[in-house]
Amino acid sequence: MSKNVLSVENVTMQFGGVVAVDNLSLEVNEGEIVALIGPNGAGKTTAFNVITGVYAPTNGQVRFNEACIVRNHPTGKMKKMYKGEHADMYTVQFAPEEELDEAALKAWKEGQKALDAYAFTDHVLAPTPDKITALGMARTFQNIRLWKTQTVFDNVLIAKHMRRSSNMFSATFRGNRKEETQQRAEVLELLKVVGLEDVQNELATSLPYGKQRRLEIARALATDPQLLLLDEPFSALDYQQRLLLADEVHSIIKRGGYTAVLVTHDISEAICMSDRVIILSERPARIRKQVEINMGSDTPLERRSNPLFREYYDAVWSEFRLAGEQQQLMPTENANAQKGV
Repeated sequence: MSKNVLSVENVTMQFGGVVAVDNLSLEVNEGEIVALIGPNGAGKTTAFNVITGVYAPTNGQVRFNEACIVRNHPTGKMKKMYKGEHADMYTVQFAPEEELDEAALKAWKEGQKALDAYAFTDHVLAPTPDKITALGMARTFQNIRLWKTQTVFDNVLIAKHMRRSSNMFSATFRGNRKEETQQRAEVLELLKVVGLEDVQNELATSLPYGKQRRLEIARALATDPQLLLLDEPFSALDYQQRLLLADEVHSIIKRGGYTAVLVTHDISEAICMSDRVIILSERPARIRKQVEINMGSDTPLERRSNPLFREYYDAVWSEFRLAGEQQQLMPTENANAQKGV
């Protein structure tokens, strides 16, 4: 049985009176590539922001390698405004939904404590993004966020510093020279992997958009992650570039043994990149359906010509059609799917 790497449990994210994510629960197992797909504004990026510590959830918890890393419950004014479910689940007031006798209640509480070390407490965990990255989780952003005044090489090297063992004293007296040399060699190897070694000394912002996307992926990999969260990594690329980069990223993930979650609007991309597609509703984000993708170890390009491709496409597309959401997707994608490209 595969080890559970990421578990999102009953997560609700509410901004004032607006619920962006509603009681979202999902699991990602070791070695999986899972695609999250849904219409614009569904809450996909918001879910990523909760997982990576950009936002503290209004309610719910996140586990990484079975350890609770994010946990919260409605407090203050939000207790009255809260529109989600399970408002007391992560508080001292947590109680069973039905009345139990003393023995059954004791057994129930022991079961809950076995699942959650913080059960029946108001304990809050809200680590900052750097703390979560240090645990082994890295992400890319929907809108590219590179260090604009730094070179391609230095953008990746700065990310490598996350794993440095040296301190200010050893750095001042060059006691970290061996580690610095090793990390610089590792950065160069990463740039070769993503095809950027020939532009390593150029400013990051001087690169074409497609290469900036590659750089952001290299920077995420430089933190030595176990889990990669890729937020629309192929957006704003032309169709040919999307196909080629998707093939390369899929190869990097599989060869590196990473676990990954991919956010996309493209059904074809989701099917060709992932082992499982999670389809989200319109805002607030709820899971409508999960589709297991079993097309062997084919690359994304090969999957597009697989006879099963159309069957999987129809299974995912039907969820959008039934909800009246087909207008959220680009017409060109449907045309491409009909051609099997």
